[in-house]
Amino acid sequence: MLLTGHPKSTLARQCEVVLDVSVAEEACPMNLAPTASTTAALAAGDALAMALLELRALRPEDYAAVHPRGTLGWPAAKGFAQAFCAQMAADSPDRYVVNMAKRLRTGKIFLDYLRNDAKATAVAPLSPRAREGATVSMPVNWNLVKKGLDPADYTVRTASALIRRSRAWAGYDKAACALPPEFLRRRP
Repeated sequence: MLLTGHPKSTLARQCEVVLDVSVAEEACPMNLAPTASTTAALAAGDALAMALLELRALRPEDYAAVHPRGTLGWPAAKGFAQAFCAQMAADSPDRYVVNMAKRLRTGKIFLDYLRNDAKATAVAPLSPRAREGATVSMPVNWNLVKKGLDPADYTVRTASALIRRSRAWAGYDKAACALPPEFLRRRP
């Protein structure tokens, strides 16, 4: 499903369901900044979420099952992520790095704890890219991460079938737990 102001776009042509949230013009006096269009997309997304909430009769405990400990807050989450990633990098400096400088990252996995912030951006799983073929960010099992892995195989058209066969998220929800108090203390 896609919410877009461009229903004839490459991405829209790849989707099964396209909801047109076009606006006549932006509130921006130069009609450049995405003001009205952003509001239209957010309102349509909220309307869909509320319809689903009502249709499925979701309760707060249902939300908690999907978003455990959702009241943790950004500072604690970021502090935990920073400490966790720093420890991984310290334990295996040949494999991991927390410094985002490209010259230090060559041949290593960059552990980007900075995405754990209210103002940070990140790409969510299954997010489509605005490129020819409409590839998506796809969660995969580690055994698939090897030479020959082709991102072009993961598109809005193939994602649904691939997710049904995937075991990438098996057991993911069972790992949910509260962070121990020692992880929530400020570190120097």
